Amino acid sequence: MGTSVAYIGLGSNLGDQAATLMRAVLMLDQAEGVHVRRISQLIRTEAVGGPANQPAYVNGAAEIETSLAPGELLGVLQSIESALGRDRRREPRWGPRTCDLDVLLIGEEVVATPTLTVPHPRMHERLFVLEPLASIAPQALHPGQGRTVSELLADARAAGPAPARPTPPPGTRGQAKLVSLIGPVASGKTTLAELLAMELPAALILEDFEGNPFLPESYVGETSARLPAQLYYLMSRVKQLARTTWPEEGVAVADYGLCQDRLFARMRLPAEEFPLYEQLWEKLSPLAHAADLLISLDCPEEFLLARIAQRGRGFERAIDAEFLAAQRAAYETVTAEAACPVLRVDGARQDIRRPSVRAELIRTIREMLT
Repeated sequence: MGTSVAYIGLGSNLGDQAATLMRAVLMLDQAEGVHVRRISQLIRTEAVGGPANQPAYVNGAAEIETSLAPGELLGVLQSIESALGRDRRREPRWGPRTCDLDVLLIGEEVVATPTLTVPHPRMHERLFVLEPLASIAPQALHPGQGRTVSELLADARAAGPAPARPTPPPGTRGQAKLVSLIGPVASGKTTLAELLAMELPAALILEDFEGNPFLPESYVGETSARLPAQLYYLMSRVKQLARTTWPEEGVAVADYGLCQDRLFARMRLPAEEFPLYEQLWEKLSPLAHAADLLISLDCPEEFLLARIAQRGRGFERAIDAEFLAAQRAAYETVTAEAACPVLRVDGARQDIRRPSVRAELIRTIREMLT
């Protein structure tokens, strides 16, 4: 069976909207017969139609390649909506929803069934559809209108209200400071993060390694598990650091830096899979609050291997000195290119469990955040 290029509209105005849409895209890419090729920037728009006083929407668009028939594709989208909490039977027409996935275009195909109409019957009138779609497919043709998406967008802008507003740039929503800890495996990131959260004080953000179902297999030779494991981390981290929910004041300490996600992906993913990760990284990473301070922990490989053995995580047994040396070198590049201040901690010389060592670190951290 051949494949078609299709475009999917993304929308949400309930819950953690950006994180929900990111999860939807990941689930769509994991569906049989579907490959996500591109994702638009997310935009924030006022609700159109339906009950009054609805929350604003976050909207976007995705380009996919699919071997599914139109009805099968619709079934996949509706199953994802349901998995993310949407109940079509109970929601009012054009009412609020956690996740809305619409088939906009399937090549130049026209579909008219009781359950599906393609092209989407109102897409040519809606700025919140055309704005993100035009950013990834300006020359896609609407077979019913006989016009490209960019031409439809120009028409809609001339006839309708102001264009949809992009989500605010980093730093303009919440102003709380983020301290991110980075370093090779077993360098003490989580231990130091927990201690700093208590003593600064600060909110504590811990990466969800226990919830990552693909992590153990990704470390023990199952290369097919590496991309799902890395995408799980990427989605989880962006959700935890989402700008849309970032607090207005205070300090948060995370036992990871978002920058390490791409570092691990480059080191561990097969060459043919990294471009897909890179596409998602480029679209999703701007949705996260940027670190205001990086704390870079480092230890020689022999120290790290001893700690790995001591904590006894089975999947980490595959980690060797060569891998750790490569990590340490990669983190040197990350810190050299960091866009924020970097505080270096030598874990072999500075015992972070000692109160006097932490007191000096805390003094320095407060100065660097001022």
